Amino acid sequence: MTGFAVDRGIFPCPIPERTIPMTKPAAVTADPHAHLSGGRLAVNLGLLLVLATLWGSSYGFIKVGIETIPPVTLIAARTAIAGVILMTVMVMLGVRLPRDAASWRSFTVQACLNSVVPFTAIAWAEQTVDASLAAILNSTSPIFVFLLALILNIPGERTWRKFLGVGFGFTGIVLVIGTDALNGLSRELISQLAIVAATVCYAGAAVFGRRFSSMHPLMPAAGSMVAGAVTVSPSAIRTIVARRILPERVLGRRCTTTARLKAATGPMRSRTNAMQSAMMPSTGRAQPVLRHKS
Repeated sequence: MTGFAVDRGIFPCPIPERTIPMTKPAAVTADPHAHLSGGRLAVNLGLLLVLATLWGSSYGFIKVGIETIPPVTLIAARTAIAGVILMTVMVMLGVRLPRDAASWRSFTVQACLNSVVPFTAIAWAEQTVDASLAAILNSTSPIFVFLLALILNIPGERTWRKFLGVGFGFTGIVLVIGTDALNGLSRELISQLAIVAATVCYAGAAVFGRRFSSMHPLMPAAGSMVAGAVTVSPSAIRTIVARRILPERVLGRRCTTTARLKAATGPMRSRTNAMQSAMMPSTGRAQPVLRHKS
């Protein structure tokens, strides 16, 4: 028996002896994708390669499309076709878009960052800039994601390993594609700055898109495409009649829709944008070659 003092008296108070079991804390997995099996990882990497091919090939189709179609009209058709197809997929899967105004405001912001502004800027710039150079400039989006993470103090993204990774990745892109693709750099400075601005928008979309993590991945993909089509369509109504409709159909159905589906449904979707950005210039570089040979 032991006691403790309260005012003037000593009151006995039994203190039972208890043994607190010590448990070893669970180990924290450094890699969030370490649970993936070898076969599943190979499938994911294959899907990532397909995604990079789809996005990279869009630069060549944009170059073809803007020869006869104004950039705003091309982008309006691209986002509208992608939005319709993604909505159809959602209906087939039984997924519904939210109806609250807050979600649609977020979809509109995401649309401006991820489609309306960058799509239009790139299409306008490719009137004077080669598609290969556009692909290289656009592949710098992981660098801007890192810089935005520094500015916004996002935890887990501000590491020198990631900065060195994107730096080495960009160097590898230039070496693989060839430094001759950079020969046009600075000749059309305004157009090149427009592509860089589009790249910054993509980085902003990658950061802003984190707020959609609680939604079904198809919701922000389809919602932003629909919001983007509604946003850009008024500017394209005057020139909606075009003589050549193949490029925007391919952009809408093949490049944009399929790429959005793969980016939205993959288990590594949180890293997809940055990873595919480093891979797509190779396919973007190949498109002008194929077009000239045909």
